Amino acid sequence: MIEVISLVVPFFAVIGCGYLGARLIGESGQQGINNFVLYFALPTLLFSMMARSDLASRFEIDFVTAYTATSIVLFAYSFMLFKLLFGLKRRNTAIYAVGTVYGNTGYMGIPIVVVMMGESASLPVVLSLLIDLAVMLPITAAMIESDDPDHAGGLLHGARSALVGTLKNPLVIAIALGALWSMLKLPLPTMANGFIDVMAAAAAPCALFAMGSSLYGKPLGSSLTPAILVSLLKLIAHPLLLWVALTRVWNVDPEWARPALVAASLPVAVTVFVIARQYQVMVISASTAIVVSSLLSIISVPVFMLILQNLPAS
Repeated sequence: MIEVISLVVPFFAVIGCGYLGARLIGESGQQGINNFVLYFALPTLLFSMMARSDLASRFEIDFVTAYTATSIVLFAYSFMLFKLLFGLKRRNTAIYAVGTVYGNTGYMGIPIVVVMMGESASLPVVLSLLIDLAVMLPITAAMIESDDPDHAGGLLHGARSALVGTLKNPLVIAIALGALWSMLKLPLPTMANGFIDVMAAAAAPCALFAMGSSLYGKPLGSSLTPAILVSLLKLIAHPLLLWVALTRVWNVDPEWARPALVAASLPVAVTVFVIARQYQVMVISASTAIVVSSLLSIISVPVFMLILQNLPAS
């Protein structure tokens, strides 16, 4: 237990530094760090992980199927649950539903997995992030826009707008380019390798710091009930449901399953707040869910990792 905690605590410590330093660097500083992570450091890291992987021989279609199916099933269940319990509009319910499946994979999952399991374990985590970005976010955006009275066209209009946004996402572009590089078996020039190593090394600490600063000053809603429910579904239901899918339904290689399960145990992604703010839908509720799940994850993540060490591998 002490060994697991000692591995996880440094990550939360950096997040804490970001939270404490948010006021010092100011809103413009926070935006600058976040933009650096989003447009430079994290895309470089994702590209390097994909380009340097042997994607052609290691690719697991069962993993992609299992992860996608788990996300869609949990999203649908959460959507119906929140709709039934709180009687919200479709666009409002979609924010809660995506919060139960979209974790902080980019800002927390990749740094944690790389440090704990090595860069070779990053491939399933990167692919899970791609599924979140290319499947779950467009579904969410389509449901929000289709329920927007200011836009005509329903789900078709929402799906079209979501697709355009996905194709422009720098993380999706970086993953796609890295995958293409790997499939073509192209070598990386020495100078390019040096640049990538320097830039990618900044991704983990800057991403964690940016996440911590993004939590500072987030307003909390008057009722914590929905946020607690989202947190429980994300921190407990999501990794356990994924474990069943990976090891009992599709029997995915443990080398792929374990890194993905670690990523699935993480709190609600800050991206959910970004989406809520973009569409002006459930902004305070989204920030509440992120703060609550992040606080609870300080306990749940080490516990889940300890449990994961003793779970059957297949």
